[in-house]
Amino acid sequence: MAVFAFLLVTTGINLRGQLCEPLVSISTTTSNICQGSTAVFNATALNAGSTPSYQWKVNGINTGTNSNIFVSSTLNNNDIVVVELTPDPSTCPEGPVVTSAAITVTVNLLPAVIITPSDPTTFCQGGSVTLASSAGTSYLWSTGEAIQSITITATGSYSVTVTDANGCSATSAPTVVTVNPLPIATITPAGPTTFCQGGSVILTSSPANSYLWNSGETTQSITVAATGSYSVTVTDVNGCSAASTSTDVTVNTLPIATITPAGPTTFCQGGSVTLTSSAGISYLWSTGETSQSITVTVTGSYSVSVTDVNGCSAASAPTPVTMHLLPAVYSVTGGGAYCNGGPGLLIGLSNSEPGVNYQLYRDATTAGSALAGTGAALSFGNQTVAGTYTVVATSATTSCTQNMTGSATVTINPLPTAFNVTGGGGYCSGGTGVSVGLSGS
Repeated sequence: MAVFAFLLVTTGINLRGQLCEPLVSISTTTSNICQGSTAVFNATALNAGSTPSYQWKVNGINTGTNSNIFVSSTLNNNDIVVVELTPDPSTCPEGPVVTSAAITVTVNLLPAVIITPSDPTTFCQGGSVTLASSAGTSYLWSTGEAIQSITITATGSYSVTVTDANGCSATSAPTVVTVNPLPIATITPAGPTTFCQGGSVILTSSPANSYLWNSGETTQSITVAATGSYSVTVTDVNGCSAASTSTDVTVNTLPIATITPAGPTTFCQGGSVTLTSSAGISYLWSTGETSQSITVTVTGSYSVSVTDVNGCSAASAPTPVTMHLLPAVYSVTGGGAYCNGGPGLLIGLSNSEPGVNYQLYRDATTAGSALAGTGAALSFGNQTVAGTYTVVATSATTSCTQNMTGSATVTINPLPTAFNVTGGGGYCSGGTGVSVGLSGS
């Protein structure tokens, strides 16, 4: 709003002998201003000649320049502004000096602008802080927003200009917001994450200030031996945390490795037993064989390593197999032919072993009791029954049997038929004798 001030003085005579009646007024559109704003006053002179002089005064103190315009940005509230007008001497050599009416200036204080953060202004990515301006009638933030409170999620320097009811504006000091980036959380396995029971893998987190695994461990690296999904939360020096994606670990169970014998695992020399492994995709026996079943003929401890479709292997418990040696082979001795009614023929064995029993057979039928080996030749005595004699040796501890080599045959020859002697008698000396004969032949 424009303000005008007038003053009329009617004294003074010009060069023509006319009275000089200079008049001066001042006007302004800035009588109500904000602190620090510029006020502009304009003086308007009448009847003062072409080059009057102006002396501006603030509160009675000379200020400004000899100009019809007075500009000041240092006025205070209730300051009084006037101007003294001295007419052009060529027009009014005797004056008079006139003073305008006063204008009282209203200078409104600027609003006090303060930014109040709702939370710390340094935080981690993903967080935020609300910046609230002190009260006013309008707001303009450095972000372009025009509300009293704004939410900040990015690093920056934020200020607000507040306008009050008087239209005065002031800008706050900047508030610096620092948003720390989150750390990078990754897991690096030291080897395959799928393995067989009994194995393990080391999982190592990307570097940080502290670590918390979902297993509860707090070291940078952990050793994993169980199936599961593993992740780590890392915290950096700024206290910012980030969680890794999960690393899946699969621990395959070992196959079951067992051996099933197809028969007794203790047998005599010349026998065998088939050992069969539990199912797998490949096999390796302690003998070096790679089939699921093997045939064993000698004493030993047999085991098998079974590998399944996951490449996992397990070894069976050993299966002991015992093969007992057969008794040593000796020759059957004796036999032959004898006359009926005779004492028979001696049957024997060329040698014998202690711990072995020897049974004499006649035509596959036992002949007498078995004899225990002595480490020397054996005699089964005179055999009086005709036939073919063999010997079978049986171990007293293992019951393993062995046929002795050879056989002995006993033949009984019949006696000749008995006939009567006939004839005989007496005869005289010098006679022809007596006839003697046999009743048959």
